[in-house]
Amino acid sequence: MKNFKMPLLKMGIMMDLETFKQHTRNVESFLNQEVKAFEKHAAEVTAEWEDFEKAEYYENSHDEYWELSKVYPNIQRKSELISIYTILENTINRICSVYQFSIENPVKMEDLEANGIIDQGKRYLEKVVLLDFPTNHSSWQEITKIQQIRNSFVHAADHVKTGNSDLIKYIKQSQYLELKNNKIEILNGFSEHCLKVFEDFFIELFARMEALK
Repeated sequence: MKNFKMPLLKMGIMMDLETFKQHTRNVESFLNQEVKAFEKHAAEVTAEWEDFEKAEYYENSHDEYWELSKVYPNIQRKSELISIYTILENTINRICSVYQFSIENPVKMEDLEANGIIDQGKRYLEKVVLLDFPTNHSSWQEITKIQQIRNSFVHAADHVKTGNSDLIKYIKQSQYLELKNNKIEILNGFSEHCLKVFEDFFIELFARMEALK
C-alpha cells in the first residue's frame, strides 16, 4: 500500500491543530483585555462620583458591558466551533483521499450513503480500508457530543431537545459549557478543549492506520 503520504499528513494535521489552539488563546486574551479595559475606564471615570451617579453610569453602560463580556465572546466561540468542526471534516476527507489513491478498490468515499462527511469517511475507513476505527475510544465518544453541539448551533438556534439526555448530561458535566433554558452557552476554553480531543483522536486513528501495514 502506498501510504508514504501519511506521515506528512499526520505532521500537517498536528501543526494545524496547534496553530488553531494558539489562535483561540489569542482571541480569548484579546476579549478579556477589552473587558478589563472597560472596567478600568469605568472605575476611573466614576472614582469621585456619588453612589447614585455611579449607579446611573453603570446602568447606562450595561448593554455595552454585556456585549463585551457575554455577547461577543459567545459569537466568537460558536464561530470557532464551526471552524474547528470543519477541520475535522476536512482532515478525515484528506485521509480517505490518500487511501483512495493508494488502494485498488473501485468503491470511493462518495459512493457510500452516510449522514455527512465525517460519517461517510468513517464508513469508508471501516468498510473499504478495513480499518479498526476507534469508535469506542474516549476521544471519538466525545466527538459525537461535540458534533451534536455544533449541529445545535447550525440547525437548531443553540437549542438542545429536552429528550436528549446524553447530551444534556455531557453539557452539565463540562466546565466549558452551560445550559440555560435549553440553550447552549460556550465558556472560555471549549475551543481549545475540542482541539485537544481531536488531537487525541487522530493520534489513535493514525496508530491504527500504522497497524494496517
